[in-house]
Amino acid sequence: MASLSLRSATSNSTATRTAGKGAHRSRARTNHTSYSRAHSLVVCVAKEASSAAHASAAGKGFGASSSSKGSGGDGGSRRRNAGGSKKQKNKPAVAVELDPRDDETKEMLAALTNENLPKGVAPVDPEVAKKGRVDFATIDSWSRLDGDGLSDRDEKVMNLPITSHDEMTPATDDAPLYEQLVSWLSVWEKNGTLSTAGPPPPPPDKWRWSADDYAAYLRGRQKVHEVLETMLQDAADAAKGSAGATATAVNQFAGKVKPLARAQCFAEDGKALVELRLEGKACTEEDMPHELRDYISFLERLGNAAKRGEAKARIQLAAHAACAYMTHLGSGALVGARAVSMLHLENDEGKGVSAFASFPELVNTDDDPIRVLRESIDDVGSNLSAAGRKEFIDEAKRAMRRCGLLLQPLAIAKA
Repeated sequence: MASLSLRSATSNSTATRTAGKGAHRSRARTNHTSYSRAHSLVVCVAKEASSAAHASAAGKGFGASSSSKGSGGDGGSRRRNAGGSKKQKNKPAVAVELDPRDDETKEMLAALTNENLPKGVAPVDPEVAKKGRVDFATIDSWSRLDGDGLSDRDEKVMNLPITSHDEMTPATDDAPLYEQLVSWLSVWEKNGTLSTAGPPPPPPDKWRWSADDYAAYLRGRQKVHEVLETMLQDAADAAKGSAGATATAVNQFAGKVKPLARAQCFAEDGKALVELRLEGKACTEEDMPHELRDYISFLERLGNAAKRGEAKARIQLAAHAACAYMTHLGSGALVGARAVSMLHLENDEGKGVSAFASFPELVNTDDDPIRVLRESIDDVGSNLSAAGRKEFIDEAKRAMRRCGLLLQPLAIAKA
């Protein structure tokens, strides 16, 4: 069983390793540096954010592909944004600080030194930060978030490091499907494609963080994953013995992502809140935002079409499942860490946050959920034609926008 560390953001410890090994790889290859085991967390940061950045913040939260630009440990990108850049008018607003805990990290720090950057620090253009970019950040230690009070810590949380993806371009059509998806997500984030209608939600540091809100979030996630995981397995079972690329793709994908199933974990976390007497009222499907209920109904219709063998529906269902897992393994991990801190779950043996930290069906203790998901998505791409891969990417754009709905129950401003 793979178990991930998920502790309070106020402690001197790693908050999570959900988006861990393989999530980022250094571009400083001329220095013979491999950063494939970067202990990383994908963080949604919006500094003086635009409404588009706030509205689509939930759409981020995934490990960068091994060849993507601008991910944590990107020596080339960091050099472009270094303090000596003529474009910078001010000192960097934020920076990535790497925590040297293993040999590979030490190699990464050496590579940064060779790029004429301060040891372990990657400056970010403040003009980019002010535009509300929601970007990747690699963070191995939360210790520097410690403060004397809640307001001090929250201020530091809002200044967590980001690395700009200003120069990100989509991967080529012949690249692995996961790499294509990650690069397109960065482009969509940059141009506001993932924003939703209506006023933007409050930034995370303004959320009221009540137990009832968290229970509603768990219930929404549980229901979405329950429908997705059930429908995906039903579609795979129906495709067994059938010929065709989409039948093979959905069958293999369902089998490979099965260890990542989260519906039961979310249900158990909801029950744990009741046992801990944190939840003040029962959370039912009727309590969900109507947009989320509509999404669940859509997934049920899509799943039934995939079960009937409709090729397009099979691809689309896989895309929605992939995006649900990506957002959970990424920005969802920050939700788990904040839940531990804000609801004081530090001493409750993981109760209420098991969905973020425990993967009992990953047999090997060193199995990494992000790697499992990446390989599963790549296998989908290897079974599909170019048109099928395009259908997957196009549907992923719609799916990521829908995934933003999952944070609605939490994104309620303090009174």
